[in-house]
Amino acid sequence: MSAAIDAINSIATARLTLRPPVAGDADAIVRALQDWDVVKNLARVPWPYEPAHAAEFLARAATWRAEDSERTFAIDDGTFCGMIGVRGHRGGAATIGYWLARAAWGKGYATEAVRALVDYSFEHLPAESLNAGVVADNRASMRVLVKAGFARVGAGTCGTLSRGDQASVDFRLTRADWRPQ
Repeated sequence: MSAAIDAINSIATARLTLRPPVAGDADAIVRALQDWDVVKNLARVPWPYEPAHAAEFLARAATWRAEDSERTFAIDDGTFCGMIGVRGHRGGAATIGYWLARAAWGKGYATEAVRALVDYSFEHLPAESLNAGVVADNRASMRVLVKAGFARVGAGTCGTLSRGDQASVDFRLTRADWRPQ
């Protein structure tokens, strides 16, 4: 499933398009992130989530893309269904993060999107490894990472805006261990 890249840095998979987020995504982002079961596992998302948060996020995502400090993509199956991104890719060890709206859970979208972002990252960015931290009680996200080729490398604590410091599990995939999907 090697990702196809078009001129605006969108990534096409069998069922999804990973594309730059746009202002028209704001309402869907707010709806998705007003669900505690989505937000509780995310480090950088406040609770409660308000429309102003979405506007701020979309502005920051555009700045990150312009600065090439973070590549943030909306996950779209015909409608907006989540977000995924990679940051720190210029420093050798990048970090990925992702979330899906509840309506998109259980369809394999997270695995498909993560695999596509991994391929994109190793094909187009200078990162030598990709890291991901997962809140320890988020078993579904851990399964996604393992299916995408990541290995568990440790445990620690991560700060979340919604519930403070949480036990976390750290995962990594190196360029040497990567196998295009």
